Amino acid sequence: MNIFRIDPVPQLLAELIAAVELNNFILIKGAFIIGAIWNFVILEKLGVNRYQYFVSKNYDCTDLEKLNGIYKNLLVVKQEILEYANENKVSTALWAG
Repeated sequence: MNIFRIDPVPQLLAELIAAVELNNFILIKGAFIIGAIWNFVILEKLGVNRYQYFVSKNYDCTDLEKLNGIYKNLLVVKQEILEYANENKVSTALWAG
């Protein structure tokens, strides 16, 4: 089996759909990494058993400009997690700093 032909998207979508359903979310974000290439994914629940998803362009972490883009994406997600935790009174002790 050639590991370079394995598609991580179906597995990630299964995980995101499970998280949406278990937590009653409408929207969730995720990512997958293959080697130096990062991709970000947004999954949105449209209705009962109906979803749509979007996959970002490739971010090559060996390119400084793309690496800055990855970092910015991660900072946005961190901020969203902290806001969600604050609104829902969830401890953020591990996220401080």
